[in-house]
Amino acid sequence: MNNDNNKITQVFSKIEPNSAAKERIFREVINRAERGGVDYMRKNMVLLSGALAACVVIAATVVLLPNMIGQDIAEHPNASSLTDNDGNDDYPATTDALAVLPEYAELYRQNSDMVGYIKIDDRIDYPVLQFDDDTFYLNRDFEKSESKSGWIFADSRNKFSGLDISDNTVLYGHNMTTGEKFSALTDYYKSTVHGSLEFYKENPVIRFDTLYEKMEWKVFAVVLFNTQEEFGEVFEWNIHEFYTKDEFNNYIPNVIDRSVLFTDVDIEHGDKILTLSTCYWPLGADVDTRLAVFARKVRPGESSDVNVEKAGYKKPFE
Repeated sequence: MNNDNNKITQVFSKIEPNSAAKERIFREVINRAERGGVDYMRKNMVLLSGALAACVVIAATVVLLPNMIGQDIAEHPNASSLTDNDGNDDYPATTDALAVLPEYAELYRQNSDMVGYIKIDDRIDYPVLQFDDDTFYLNRDFEKSESKSGWIFADSRNKFSGLDISDNTVLYGHNMTTGEKFSALTDYYKSTVHGSLEFYKENPVIRFDTLYEKMEWKVFAVVLFNTQEEFGEVFEWNIHEFYTKDEFNNYIPNVIDRSVLFTDVDIEHGDKILTLSTCYWPLGADVDTRLAVFARKVRPGESSDVNVEKAGYKKPFE
C-alpha cells in the first residue's frame, strides 16, 4: 500500500501544479468513486480543493482505484515525461498510449488547457479550453490575454480522460454582437421561433472533437432558460453526469418539453449529450436568460444523416 502511494505521489509531482491535466485526473477519481457508490466521497469530495483535495484523492485512489492513475497518465500526450525516473512499468509511456489527433497537436502545444474543438457552419470554429475556474476564460483569449470576447470553454466539472467523457459535456461562450464565439447559436433559436428552421436545417449536426476522438452530434433541442427565481422556475440544465437511469430519463424529457425545436432524433439512456450555452436576452436586458443548444453523440455505426424535414417548432412559452 505504501509503495503504491509513493508511486502515485511521484507521478503527481511531475505534473505542473494546478494544471488542467492534474485537475482532470482529480475529477476522474471523484467521478469513478461516485459511480462505485462511495457515498462520503460524493457528499464531501466536491468541497475539497488544492493540497487537501490532492492528499485525499491520492489516498482514495490507492484504496479504490490503484490502476486508474497509471492508465490516465499513460494516455496523456506527455506521458513520456510523467513516468518514474527509474522507468517503472506501472506508469509506462508506450506506443499504444493515446496521442493527440495530428490536426490539434500544434494548438495543444500552444495551450495545454485545450480539451477539444468545435465547429458549426463557418461561424463557430474554435479550440475548446478548460480551466478549474469557470470564470478564467470569460475574459481571456486562447493565449490567456485579456479579451472582452473571452473564449469557448468547457465546464470545469466535465471530464476528458482519454476516450472517456462526461455524460453531458457543457460548453460556454459569449454571444458577441460582432458575431464571434457562440453568437451563431442564437440563429438556432431565431430561425426556429420564426418558423423557417433555416439555421437548424443547414446545421442539424455539430462537430465537436476531443483531443483524441472525432465526433459528430445531432441537435435535438433548443431552449431558452430563465436564471432568476423572481421570473419563474429555474431549471438545472447544466448537469454534467447522470448517476442513474432515472436521472437521465428525468432530465431529457424536461429539456425536450422546454425546447422550441422538435426533431426525430431519438435519445436513449447511455447516449452522450453535448450542451452549448450562451447569453441571450430576447425578453429584454432586465431578464437574465441563457440559450442552450442540445445534441447527442452519433452512435458507433450510426449514420450522421438527419431528416430535417421532420423537424417542427413551437412558439416560446406556449
